[in-house]
Amino acid sequence: MREQEHDQMVESLAVIGEKAGFNVHVDLSKWRKDTFANIPQEKVKDVKAIDVRWFTKTDITHEFEVENTAGGQSAIIRGSNIPNGKVKRFIVIPEERQETLYGKINVPALKERVQTENWRFIFYDELKTFFHSIKRTRKINLEEFEKIAKTPKKTVETLDVFNSRT
Repeated sequence: MREQEHDQMVESLAVIGEKAGFNVHVDLSKWRKDTFANIPQEKVKDVKAIDVRWFTKTDITHEFEVENTAGGQSAIIRGSNIPNGKVKRFIVIPEERQETLYGKINVPALKERVQTENWRFIFYDELKTFFHSIKRTRKINLEEFEKIAKTPKKTVETLDVFNSRT
């Protein structure tokens, strides 16, 4: 079932980005806008593979990787090809994959990158709930959207490995 949700999550993020006032790129015909301002040519291929990008005329502002299997390593590496340190970076995953993802990103090289690049995580069900709450609105408050993002704890102390970002 989760496999079929990937495209639904991607399209929801595209609609949310548009309602937040951004230009949006998704590799679906309606949303395909290959703009790579300020991306070095040798990094364009990896940036192009990112599931969803929100951008202004000059910069990518948000990037989203939708992962069904919690194999977040390649998503983090791809996303790190965007040089703008102000980019907000997200991995969208099913709730049941959080422990697996945490285990994979807790290796020292990835853990450091997740922390320094401020990667955050959004669970499928929370994204669906948010999307349904704004589906009929024209514009959204970006801060409300960002409240659904989580950041991983630094140590494994409990099975609940994610905290809400405040």
